[in-house]
Amino acid sequence: RSAGRPAFHHEVVLAASAMSLDAHPPSPAFWTACMDAQGMLAEKRALVLAMLQQLHSPQEEWVIDEADIQLGFSRLLGSTEQLAQASPEAHKHLVELLTAAIKQEVLSAEFLRSARRMRFGGPIGVELIRKVQRETPMHSRRAWGSGDARQFRSEVRDAVLEYFDARSLDELAQIVDELHLSDKEQAHFLQKMLVIGMEQGQSSVALDAIQGLMGTCWSKDVVQAAFDRLRDIAQDLVLDIPHCREHTTALVAEAVTRNLLDKSYLLLDGTTVV
Repeated sequence: RSAGRPAFHHEVVLAASAMSLDAHPPSPAFWTACMDAQGMLAEKRALVLAMLQQLHSPQEEWVIDEADIQLGFSRLLGSTEQLAQASPEAHKHLVELLTAAIKQEVLSAEFLRSARRMRFGGPIGVELIRKVQRETPMHSRRAWGSGDARQFRSEVRDAVLEYFDARSLDELAQIVDELHLSDKEQAHFLQKMLVIGMEQGQSSVALDAIQGLMGTCWSKDVVQAAFDRLRDIAQDLVLDIPHCREHTTALVAEAVTRNLLDKSYLLLDGTTVV
C-alpha cells in the first residue's frame, strides 16, 4: 500500500504463489528443520493463501483485489513450462496450490473455466486445470448454479436427453467435462443414459456414447459400476419398462461384445452378476 503501485499488485500474487511451489525452506530457521518436503510445501501453501485472504479483505481495505489475484494466477499458469524445467514436481504442486485456492475461495471456480477456455499455459496448463476441476467438483459445478443434488440430477437428465436428440459425441464429452463428475457420479450418469436408452428404444445409441467416450470421459470400472446400478434398480423399472430384465440382459450381452464389460460379467443363463 505504501509503495503506491497498485498496477503491480498482481506481481506480488505471482511471486508469492511461485515461491510456495518450492519445497526448500525460505531460511535456516529452526522450525523449518522439523519439516520434510511435503510438510514444507503444505506450510508455504497455507501461508501464501492466508496472506492473500488477508490482503483481499475489508480489514485491509482490499489492498489486493480479485483482478490482481486472477492475473497473478494466470501468469503462474502461463509459466508451466518454466516451472517444470525448474522442478519435475512443479506441476503436481501447482495443482495442489490451485485446488487449495479454490476450496478456500481465494480463487473462484469461474476463473478455472475462463483460464481453460483461454488455454492459459497451453496444453499443459489446460490439463492441470482439468485436474484441479476434478479435485473440486462441487466448487466447479457451483460456478454455473448446480451445487445441490436435485439440480445435479436435472442436469444429468438434460445432458442425456440432449445427446439422444443431437447424437453428438463431441457435445456430450464437453457437457460431461463441464460437470466434473466423480467416479460415482459418472456411474450414475451412465446408468441414467442406459435407462433412457431403454425407455426410448435406443439402447444401441446409449452404448455408442459409452463406447465412443471410453477412456476419455470414463473408465471401464465406471462402466461396470453403471451396469451394477442398472441391475440393482431393474425391479423398480418394470412398471415403466416392460421386460426390463430382458432388456438389461441384452444390454449386458451387447456391452460384452463391444468390450465395454468383461466376459466374466455374464452368467451362462444370460443374467448379470456383480
